[in-house]
Amino acid sequence: MSWGHFSRMPRDSTSQSLLLERMRMLERPPRLIEGRADSDLMVLFRLGDRERYGVLHGSISAILPPQLPTPVPCTPPFIAGVINHQGEIITVLDLKALLPLNPPGYRQLAPLLLIQDGSRISAIRIDELIGEQPVVPEKLVPLPNRRRGSHYIQGIHAGQIALLDIPALLNDSALQVNEQVT
Repeated sequence: MSWGHFSRMPRDSTSQSLLLERMRMLERPPRLIEGRADSDLMVLFRLGDRERYGVLHGSISAILPPQLPTPVPCTPPFIAGVINHQGEIITVLDLKALLPLNPPGYRQLAPLLLIQDGSRISAIRIDELIGEQPVVPEKLVPLPNRRRGSHYIQGIHAGQIALLDIPALLNDSALQVNEQVT
């Protein structure tokens, strides 16, 4: 009888204890950084020359390497195209078309953030991935004025970073394209 992949499992006690240790590490609750859970961290990125944005860790499924989305005919300007990610076709949103940013456009190949809210998933193009930073609720203030696209922003963090509201972005009925071309 063949055990397939199980026949390759280590049998010595040192290897088995190492595997058990790794299993226990994977069972641990979300890591804490400076007393904060992952949900209190945001990923920072740049759009345009100076605009800095953040997305809460819990809203990001993956950070994808630079790639060019495939354009989709007859879609609004805020749809940059689609990508194939692990066998799923994912819509790529162009935040520069949704928010009043200058200059529009991206480098030929731009990194993508895979964002998710429940079952809704999309990607957003960014110009540069900066890193991560804790979110301090006391430093988050509402936008001073209501400009185009401001309903996609939870507030300005520490006077420098616009924190995106991913649920508002992904669940906005104005962004859902449901047209048939005949």
